[in-house]
Parts: sequence; structure tokens; C-alpha cells
Amino acid sequence: MDTCNNSQFSNSNKLFRTTGVVESVCGEQATVRLKSNANCDGCKAQSACGVDSGDKIVHVKMNKSIDLNDVITVGIDKKRGLTAVIYAYVLPFLLVIITLIVGTVFLPESIAGLLSLAILIPYYILLYFLRTVFKEKFKVSLLNQIKN
Repeated sequence: MDTCNNSQFSNSNKLFRTTGVVESVCGEQATVRLKSNANCDGCKAQSACGVDSGDKIVHVKMNKSIDLNDVITVGIDKKRGLTAVIYAYVLPFLLVIITLIVGTVFLPESIAGLLSLAILIPYYILLYFLRTVFKEKFKVSLLNQIKN
């Protein structure tokens, strides 16, 4: 199940966990760089699995004192992670397929194909305007501090 990622899944508390380094602290919020996965560099399925091997930046609300360059463990609820996958991959795919099927009934195939791709423009514009809702919904939590 975890082909290109060595982060840990915790069944006991339903969190997806990974480690990162604190890059900045501003008030009660820290910017954390999640390290790229070294296992993905040599993985043959890397291009197919959709895991980006680059570093990620996340913002974490602090519930304890942390300093710059601290290595910390962060996590997100698995259900929230699956919901994010649905918004990012499943819904756009369904929009394209449904629009293509319905469009081919009423329009020439070339127009239906273009329409099925164009339907993604309002979808992603809507996601852009709802980004503050998604930021609140998909918060990454500070779990613990590994070392100073």
C-alpha cells in the first residue's frame, strides 16, 4: 500500500504522520518543510503513483514551544486526507468523463472533448475561491518534537 513513501500510518489514532523541519515561526503558526522521500528517488513506479518527491511546505498551528530547525512530527487525519484526494483527483475525473459522455450525445466528438476539458476551468476556479475553507478543513497538526 505504501509503495513510494516511508512515512508511517498509525491505525491506532487514524493519522498519517511524517517528519519535517521548522523553517519559520510566526506567532502561533510554524512553517514546516516536509522532506522529500529518499525511497522515491529510485522507485520505478514513481511516475505512475503520483507521489511528488519534492519538498512540501505546510503551515502548522503550534500547541507547544518549538524553535527554528527543530525536527517535528506532523500529521493529518486519514479521512481528511482521503477527502482531499477526492477533491483533487476523483471529482475532476468524474466531471471530465460525465461531460464527455453527455456531450457526445448532443455534440460532435471534438466539441464534446473540448467541453469536457473546459469544464475543469470553473471547477478549479471554484476550488481557488474556496481555498480558505480547504485550509481550515485540511489542517496539519503538530504531533511531537523529535529534537532541537
